Amino acid sequence: MERPPETGMHIDANGDISATDPDARQLLQRFQPHGGILLPTPPQVVVTRRAAARGGNHNRAVWLTGQARTCPRLLDVFGLISQARWSGQLQLVNATTQRTIVVDDGHVIGGHSNHASERLGTILRRYGIVSSEQIGIVMGAVRPHVRFGDAAVKLGFVSRTTLFRYLKRQIQEIVFAALTMIDGTFTFVGGDPRACSNIAINLPMPQLLLEGARRIDEMSHFQQLVPSSQHIAERIAGTALPAPAQAQRAAFGAINGARTIDEVAAVAGLSTFDTTRAVYELLRAKRIRLRPPRVAGLRGAVEAFNEAMREVMRGLSPYPNAQRRVERQLAAFARRKLAHGKLLARAGPKADGSFDVERVLRNLLDNEQPGEPAARLNRWLYEYASFAMFTAEPALRAGTATHPAAIAQRVAHLLAPLTRAH
Repeated sequence: MERPPETGMHIDANGDISATDPDARQLLQRFQPHGGILLPTPPQVVVTRRAAARGGNHNRAVWLTGQARTCPRLLDVFGLISQARWSGQLQLVNATTQRTIVVDDGHVIGGHSNHASERLGTILRRYGIVSSEQIGIVMGAVRPHVRFGDAAVKLGFVSRTTLFRYLKRQIQEIVFAALTMIDGTFTFVGGDPRACSNIAINLPMPQLLLEGARRIDEMSHFQQLVPSSQHIAERIAGTALPAPAQAQRAAFGAINGARTIDEVAAVAGLSTFDTTRAVYELLRAKRIRLRPPRVAGLRGAVEAFNEAMREVMRGLSPYPNAQRRVERQLAAFARRKLAHGKLLARAGPKADGSFDVERVLRNLLDNEQPGEPAARLNRWLYEYASFAMFTAEPALRAGTATHPAAIAQRVAHLLAPLTRAH
């Protein structure tokens, strides 16, 4: 449910690289001060890795890297690491989250994540081990050399044995969340895993993959009613607090008509998976309803449009010939429709079907026409995305790897905010 940043760079005739947007600039700045090493690649791909500092580790090679546009692809990546008994770090990144899975001889021995629902304090609170007030106290005791778990033990809020048990659960949650990541990138860096994790945890990969596959299957089922984690949940008047499912009660208590599903997860102290399942069950019980994601001005409209285009192209990804045919039809549509052509000029589409937000907005404001810019933008984007779904539908119905009705429903939800202004 999470989406990746799409950044750009320009390479001139001399081979000099420059960033074309702030996100790309930030990524390139990570190579300072030692620069990067350009790896030999085929023409359509450029791969670099950061050069090691003087006296640093020069042996940590990139063994595997790529895009993960569907969950099954990540299952294959984890399966390869397990079967080949690799040691090192699997790093997974998308728009909002960075996760690292540390493996030794194909077994998971550690994990790190910056997602709020996967933090140790959140997990300890979720299972009633510590309170929110105690988390605040522990955070005040955290120092560069004192981690959260050690501070919680020192303060007497948790025993070392209990901490170990929930560190293990935290790593499991990080792996399960990584397996359900959509539209991110993955990189495996080989090396000594013990340098990245000093926790004596050993989780067999096959068991994690079985549970991960189950969750992926359930998530595809949930998405029939819960199109994205950015939708807003609100209670239906007159409905009572559900019982006895604890996750449903926690999610229902956090729903206030303004929070997204992601925000509900953070407030309720639930994982994204558990929150999505709870929201799905609450929708079926007619205790809540969903509203489309927020669209904050012109930028929000383009981002909602991009979400819809990614959904269409992801549905077509099992059928490369059909995907290329739809791309050609969309290009012809933009050429025939002068307004659409000007709006999307030099903005894409990118490999996932999305367009550069800044370029689209610049084209809109440079293209002076009667009417409010927001109304024109919403109308043109809605027409383009609707045509994309229309042209993709025959291929989706003919195939067996996707569910066209569910895809059409998710696209309609994502485009709903655009219909309000035209």
